[in-house]
Amino acid sequence: MCTFPRRRMEGRPLQFSIWPWLIVLVLIGVPVALLLRARRRPRPREKDEQLAGFGGWLLLLAVGLTFGLLRSLADFILSIDLFRTAFHEPDVFAPFILVFFVLVASLLLHLWTLIAMYRKRKLFLRLFPALWGVSGILVLSSFSVLLMPGVTLGHITAGVGQLIAVFIVMGLWVWYLRASVRVKNTFVT
Repeated sequence: MCTFPRRRMEGRPLQFSIWPWLIVLVLIGVPVALLLRARRRPRPREKDEQLAGFGGWLLLLAVGLTFGLLRSLADFILSIDLFRTAFHEPDVFAPFILVFFVLVASLLLHLWTLIAMYRKRKLFLRLFPALWGVSGILVLSSFSVLLMPGVTLGHITAGVGQLIAVFIVMGLWVWYLRASVRVKNTFVT
């Protein structure tokens, strides 16, 4: 540890550890250096033209989107009783109606995105970022449930945490859709 005798707090020298900064530098610097190095290397054109169709990471995205729709649909069906109860109580109607309509819009957009993906339409490349945006709106609208009397942040933490994780992962997939050669070769119609 390095000590700096210039500033003293309570009679002790101010201590500064360099290890957290080195860890952050390695965690950020190594991926950035690898990305810059990968961009400098020319890619052979023959391989680029062969990359098309659902394979590699794109297959993982297709499976994830399909199971994501099934899971979202199951969660929606399981929460219908909760929505039905909330619609009959005037104190909680407004927050739940917002969540309900965002959830329905998300399900319809998810279905439309999935159909466009399996048909290999260019429209998929515009719908998926829109689906990502709707998932962000779903995260924000789920906080409106806090307006209900008796509901605290502890009640919705697990659900919101899961929605935030989905939002972050979808953001990474949006980046992949813009950077992938396979995606550019697959979605051509």
